[in-house]
Amino acid sequence: MNSSTSILWLARMRFFGDLRVREFELARRVARTRKVIALDRSDARGWDEPRLASKMKLRWDMARGGWQRWDDGEVARFRMPVVVATGPVANRIAAWINERGVVSALDRFGCNMVFLSHPFLFLPPARGRRAYRVHFDLVDNFFDGWPDTITGRSRKRFIREAMLRADSLSAISHCLCDRVEEFIGRRPIYVPNGAALREIRDWPAERAAAVRARHDLGNRRALAYIGNHVADFDGTEMLIEAFLQARVTRPDLALLLIGPGSARVPLARGLGVVDGVHVVGPVSTEEIWDYFHAADLGLLPFILEPGTHHCLPLKVLEFGAAGKPVLATPLHELQRLALPHIRFAEHDIGAWRRALLDEASYAPPDAAALEKALRPFSWDLATEALLKGMGWG
Repeated sequence: MNSSTSILWLARMRFFGDLRVREFELARRVARTRKVIALDRSDARGWDEPRLASKMKLRWDMARGGWQRWDDGEVARFRMPVVVATGPVANRIAAWINERGVVSALDRFGCNMVFLSHPFLFLPPARGRRAYRVHFDLVDNFFDGWPDTITGRSRKRFIREAMLRADSLSAISHCLCDRVEEFIGRRPIYVPNGAALREIRDWPAERAAAVRARHDLGNRRALAYIGNHVADFDGTEMLIEAFLQARVTRPDLALLLIGPGSARVPLARGLGVVDGVHVVGPVSTEEIWDYFHAADLGLLPFILEPGTHHCLPLKVLEFGAAGKPVLATPLHELQRLALPHIRFAEHDIGAWRRALLDEASYAPPDAAALEKALRPFSWDLATEALLKGMGWG
């Protein structure tokens, strides 16, 4: 491979605009030296709605769209019709249709390589039977969470086949690298998540002060859960119950829920600021670092399951870059990394109530030790590792 290689970037398709996710950060850095054109379906509605009607509307919007291209940003973007289906037969048919679209996009845009991180978008032909290369970047454990049903088993076979057919692989965590090797007998390149470490560390202090004033936090202890709250593993229900119990003893505690879907649980329970629960909702990329610095403690109450055990959430690194401690459930990857700003509490209401009342949870981490521990987690280093995995090391 050489610098003339052009990449068709097929990631989780809503990652431009106000979403700073792994694929966006990697794409914009790869695009500094290679041509990258990324599939972007941010126009499709219903991404954050779990209801069946919203999901069907989303699938319809994605399937009926036409071809478009934009070259107005750091990364060129395009849209094409995308078919989404589930079930052992329908999924294969949808993947076959999408593969025809991928081949057409490669031809239209002069690309000869595919970066893939969407697990069920398409299934490339076996190596040697296609004129393009495929790199599969695994951002989640897609294969251990499916139930033992016809559909679950078919999805697991699909993922296994996609990984085996890829020319190269990368994975987000050490634990996921181990699991993929067990699953298919191939070891991915380790490409961890990163953070804009220096920019977050040097963020203006007055912006955090403005956030605290806006939410009338004063000298209260601000607990921040930043993320996408529509996932079924987010643990928001457990967190809120533990928080309400802790607040009986510590009325100075305030809980900030930040990100899409953050109103779901408080709305269902009729909770608001009077209960210490501040529903912030989605925050733009220009403002989100304000909240990392405004918090006294970051939270990660994920439910413990294969998919969460193997993840490396961006927010954990970003809280660390802001010099803030994090309270998390004991995910295997986080235990393995042993970052000095992370403290653990079992996924249990009582354990989290005790942790929220424990002064040790709020103790600032040692700055020098934290800076050293976070050094390997920069987006630039992650991009170097990715390029090596794709054959440009």
